[in-house]
Amino acid sequence: MSSSKQAKLADLGLSITIPDGWQRITHSIWSEHHPAMHYQANGTDEAHAECELVCSRQGNVQVSPRAAAEAIERELAEAYAKFEYTDTRLGGEPATRLDCTEAFGAPEYMRHYCLEHNHHLVRLRFITTNRAVSEPEFDATVASIRLGDPATECVFGELALVDYAPAALECVLAGSVIAHQRGEKLSGRHLIGSLVHGDSGIAASILQSLGATAERLGWAPPCDDDDSDFDIHRLPVPKSVFSLLTSVVPRYARDTIRSHHVLLGILSKDNVAGGPDLLAELGIGLAEARAALADEIGQERDTRCAFCNFCRKPRFDVKLLVPSAFSHICDECIASCKALLDDRQPSHGVMRRYTGAEKSHVFTGCGYCGDKSNLFTAASESYFICGTCVERTSAIAERQKENTHAR
Repeated sequence: MSSSKQAKLADLGLSITIPDGWQRITHSIWSEHHPAMHYQANGTDEAHAECELVCSRQGNVQVSPRAAAEAIERELAEAYAKFEYTDTRLGGEPATRLDCTEAFGAPEYMRHYCLEHNHHLVRLRFITTNRAVSEPEFDATVASIRLGDPATECVFGELALVDYAPAALECVLAGSVIAHQRGEKLSGRHLIGSLVHGDSGIAASILQSLGATAERLGWAPPCDDDDSDFDIHRLPVPKSVFSLLTSVVPRYARDTIRSHHVLLGILSKDNVAGGPDLLAELGIGLAEARAALADEIGQERDTRCAFCNFCRKPRFDVKLLVPSAFSHICDECIASCKALLDDRQPSHGVMRRYTGAEKSHVFTGCGYCGDKSNLFTAASESYFICGTCVERTSAIAERQKENTHAR
């Protein structure tokens, strides 16, 4: 948070001016599920007033501002009897305003705004016991909202740091220290370096198991005795890192960004901040890192981070991922199996026909229907799909391709 009266969510490109005399408070009606910036007016005899700014990640499920406002109405239905909806704009973007104007025995007036911005659902809540006194400040606060792309460069003191697990937050902060020590701009290489030096989180254990150790990296640890000459909250953060953290990473995280979501973003084909080149220098291949990450996340049961169980590509790096009760297969592996089924040579991929004997510790059968004949598998021989299900999933992939072209 900035120390000024202009509260900034710099990683979203959002700022709002807080009324004079209002103080930041820690409790929030939504803070149990979504960290929020919550402000309260100094207590007076005339009015009690609060404003609260909440940002929750939308992930891959898009929630319209109107649907969000309707969800708020359902939550408040027992306390408020009358609701009014208004289509409006905040910072130049479409938004929905919800006024709760008639309460059961309570004197409060409550107003909400909902809008979608930079992959987040933003909710702004105002409440007062004296509408005539507080409403002018509410209107001025709403008019002060500025929306845009994340800043070209800001500082950590302006970051909201909302929904980051401690290990992920430590990764970003430690990466900035490493960049500062090396006299470089923060990038994915430094985030990888901070994960290597880290001793908590799934990503750290995965990198260490692959041989990405601090000794091999040869970088100084992110915290040293001579670090007292700078303030971590004043270190610059370039736009490229915002692109990684606010465009790539949130797609893998439903609510909270964890360290393995940061590593997923770095390994993604959409990554614009760099990092895989550092892994290559340490002798770690992209496919190897993805496979290790997929296996570890599978044990964590993080369903948002689904992978193809055959080629280990994450769901957002392929066009289609067809699930079963036991496994997932992507459109690329489906195409490879279809080529083999038609006696053609696949153009790429890891799939092959299964010809080995049944294993005692693995169910050697199709993960979609259980058939034990005409199977296809990858090198690990841990997951299988039969020819019949290849035909079925291939038809699903073709239909999705046609729908995409039609749109």
